[in-house]
Amino acid sequence: MGGLRKGGLDVAIVVDSTGSMQNIIDDLKRRLTDVTRTMQRLVPTARIGAVAYRDRDTGNVATAPRQSEDFVVKWSDLTYNVSKVQSFLGGIVAEGGGDWKEAVKEGLETAMKQLKWRADAKKVIIIVGSSPPHDNDLPAIRSLISEWRTKNGFVSTIDVSYPLHAEHERKLHRWLYGDELKEVSPLPDFYVELQESFRDIAKEGGGADVKLGDDAALVNNVLVLAFGTQWKNEVGRVARGR
Repeated sequence: MGGLRKGGLDVAIVVDSTGSMQNIIDDLKRRLTDVTRTMQRLVPTARIGAVAYRDRDTGNVATAPRQSEDFVVKWSDLTYNVSKVQSFLGGIVAEGGGDWKEAVKEGLETAMKQLKWRADAKKVIIIVGSSPPHDNDLPAIRSLISEWRTKNGFVSTIDVSYPLHAEHERKLHRWLYGDELKEVSPLPDFYVELQESFRDIAKEGGGADVKLGDDAALVNNVLVLAFGTQWKNEVGRVARGR
């Protein structure tokens, strides 16, 4: 922690903003003040930023009429002032990305190259999503991460596919039967590709891969990944005292 306080901690949340991700984005926005305050209790010079990504060439995919501007990536730079990042997340509408795989590479590359990282800080990127990157982007992602690691940079991932799957099943059950679903089914097998890709990204990035359960707190995992899993107990104690 002494090293972090001296050099600083910069954390960027890179979040999928397609399809069903709206509740995840809203949860991040609501709780971001708590996340940043806890970070700054441990490292007073900690900064936070955010990148939202969708997908390339979604104009050819049949989706509902857009409620917001079309984009592949948007970002809010690293800052001590969490309200700036909250305002940015508040303006994101989760839509588009009608196919399965999304522009994870563009989100990652934007975080690395567009945000103003401090040279001596620990640089942490946390990808939050429920879809894997495109297959032809994997070599570029590995190259980006390899270079990032030489700059005291880390990449972790948070797979939110299960809570989104559970939310969808409960809504569908209420609509069909008018009561609450008693048990959510396991994730479909096609999510294995997402799990494997996020696991590989986190491993190559020197970070950790978190798979959210139905009742897991997203922001608690963001905090732990910001500092590193070795600091889980310390971060938990400070977070409970906020």
